[in-house]
Amino acid sequence: MDTNFQRWFILIGVFSTTLFSSMSNLIGSSRVLNRLSHDKLFGCLLRPAKIEIGDRNPIVSVIITWLCVVGVFLIGAMNKIAKLTSIFFLLSYMGVNIACLALELTSAPNFRPTFKFFAWWTCALGVVCTTTMMLVVDASMSAIGVVVLMTLIMVLHYQAPTVSSGSISQALIYHQVRKYLLLLDVRKEHVKWVFEFVLMIACPSELGCFRYWRPQILLLVSRPSSSCPLMDFVNDLKKSGLYVIGHVRKGDFDCAEAVDPLQQVFPYWLSLVDYLKLKAFVELTLSSSIRQGIQQLMRLSGLGAMKPNTVVLGFHEATPLDATLQVCEILKAAFRQILTYGALM
Repeated sequence: MDTNFQRWFILIGVFSTTLFSSMSNLIGSSRVLNRLSHDKLFGCLLRPAKIEIGDRNPIVSVIITWLCVVGVFLIGAMNKIAKLTSIFFLLSYMGVNIACLALELTSAPNFRPTFKFFAWWTCALGVVCTTTMMLVVDASMSAIGVVVLMTLIMVLHYQAPTVSSGSISQALIYHQVRKYLLLLDVRKEHVKWVFEFVLMIACPSELGCFRYWRPQILLLVSRPSSSCPLMDFVNDLKKSGLYVIGHVRKGDFDCAEAVDPLQQVFPYWLSLVDYLKLKAFVELTLSSSIRQGIQQLMRLSGLGAMKPNTVVLGFHEATPLDATLQVCEILKAAFRQILTYGALM
């Protein structure tokens, strides 16, 4: 059956389709590469791709893309090239499904898909289907594609700059932390933990209440430069419990500047925690007196059931008598809040 009245029309159609589809893919890929370089997602690796000529023509990106295409053509087997391109297309679809699934699971407030039948299970089904099709096409090439994808993900993780849009990994961690933190019930804590630990009552029949007890420490630090050994010691003492480093700066909120002075020093505290490799949170407060600031930290530190039950005082005063009186007042306030223990280091 004849499909065209001239055979050379078929030849023109084949060449035209091949040429224009290749050119569109080449130009489209170069544009994507150019935008990746502008977004600095891979650091300085794609810096040459930012070069543009004339009216924002990414000529260098086009050349880089063309070299990549030529490198693929050097495989020398069209069947293998077809399998490779199919697998990478499936990988891109799988990546989109994984991204949508992660956004859906984290309940991102700015992710509002308009597709009527969108749900988390449709994303999961898309991931399963694309993975299955990759294995059907070629299992060995699928493994190579996954290795390339994981390499790009690792490079992106370590080279990408901090962006205002946030990180999906941090969103996943936040969602899981909030979810399991709500499962911690402060009402299930044994009341005898507090008084038995303070009075050190040795009652063999009730020592079982210590089985799952762990210290949740609030360390009060006056001068971080001279308290590094103390912070390191308490980090070893916490035994996988909550560890909060608190600092009080004397001042008045009413007389404070337009910018909170604690916001300027907070990054330095975080840098100190990272430098000392402490698994601790940092809480800073501004108060008219040290005692009131300590009471604020004891009441407000922590979240939910993860609140300090042990207070370690790291303050040092010039006058021993004044220091003793202040410690006594602080310990009284701590015991009123049914905290477990107060220690002067």
